[in-house]
Amino acid sequence: MRPSKRFLDWQPRSTPWTTSKKKDSKIEGEGSYSGTRAYNESTAKFLKKGKVDEAAREAKRALDSKEGAELKAAEAKGKAGDPKNLEKNPSRPK
Repeated sequence: MRPSKRFLDWQPRSTPWTTSKKKDSKIEGEGSYSGTRAYNESTAKFLKKGKVDEAAREAKRALDSKEGAELKAAEAKGKAGDPKNLEKNPSRPK
């Protein structure tokens, strides 16, 4: 299924809280506008290439391969919320 052209061409509007009066300001506060912008642009490029189904099939093959158990364990660890077990590490400064 291909996304609509309208979705791919969508660009967020400038709003008072997403623009800075200083164009060279490196401070972005909570969240990263430049990181979000880069992610959105790369996602749109990937979708425009039309290879989503191919990537999904490749991911399924990887999950069904020898490395599948390792991939599933990494996914579970990531979903657990503390992948480095920092909260359980008593030597970690608080």
